[in-house]
Amino acid sequence: MATTLYKLAEQAQRRLAGGQPSRDTAVKIQELIIAAQQAYAQIVKINLFENRRAGEYDVNGAFIYTFEDVPVSFDTKKNLYYCDLPSTYIALPHEMGIAQVSSMKSQFINFVRVNPNFISQSFNLKIGGLLGHKGYWAENNKLFFVNMDKINSNDNVLIKMVVALDNIDPYEDELGIPPEIAEQIVQTVFEKYVAMQVNLPEDKINNNKKPVAGGS
Repeated sequence: MATTLYKLAEQAQRRLAGGQPSRDTAVKIQELIIAAQQAYAQIVKINLFENRRAGEYDVNGAFIYTFEDVPVSFDTKKNLYYCDLPSTYIALPHEMGIAQVSSMKSQFINFVRVNPNFISQSFNLKIGGLLGHKGYWAENNKLFFVNMDKINSNDNVLIKMVVALDNIDPYEDELGIPPEIAEQIVQTVFEKYVAMQVNLPEDKINNNKKPVAGGS
């Protein structure tokens, strides 16, 4: 069953309150939504490392979001074609947070990921042609393209990413994650705040105590 960040945060809040949360619940829902986003990123990384130990080297498809028809623009100062990334993504080893980039009309031919210094390092070298393929590198919130010209820049691109969930509506946007992952997120948030409560120093001051008449 589909869920949202809000529903996950609400579950964690109920668990922390031992039932039905009240207006005086210590941890507010907005804070728990942020904690759920952070827990999601943590679980994605753990899942990837567990898969690697099992001999799998791909990101679980449940964590990948597809963005279609991302428009390509031209940076006149850099003389490069680029696109704005449609979302932030989770930092994974080998830049696996960006799972695939391709033309919308040729999805069977993926663009080749290169490092940000590729153009200078491959200048006048055969490797700079990437055997006829297009390349890309990520820089801040953009993708810059290699071997793209005015003719082949007219086709919008398709991008598959392991998104960080900070650009989605926590109340409306449904998360396409399995129930066991949803439970992991809730439990991770719950354990985080339980640990915080255990480590807090005991408040022995009665803040509601009335001052004694004549006292300082």
